[in-house]
Amino acid sequence: MIPTMGGAVLAAAVVLAPTHGIATPASASLGYRYIASPLPMGTHVRVCGPDGCISGQVNGYWPSWRYGIVSLYEPWFRVACGSSPCWVSVQPPGRYGGPQ
Repeated sequence: MIPTMGGAVLAAAVVLAPTHGIATPASASLGYRYIASPLPMGTHVRVCGPDGCISGQVNGYWPSWRYGIVSLYEPWFRVACGSSPCWVSVQPPGRYGGPQ
């Protein structure tokens, strides 16, 4: 049953973040363990690319999904992607058994 109020249909919009996209390396000047994403600051994520996975917490802002899904601390980027930008999956809490 669809809830209504005075004949108008009420609908809740759920906006889900993309779970796949391009990862790029972050500048070393941004610091140790840097993960930037359009996801809210503090979101725990696991990022998996063709070379491996890393887990961490979003602590930087990435302006738009259009520019990629995540920018990673360079040593972590090399773990997931190797030496060039790659296609990755970003898994939020609960999908990989990480912090809830």
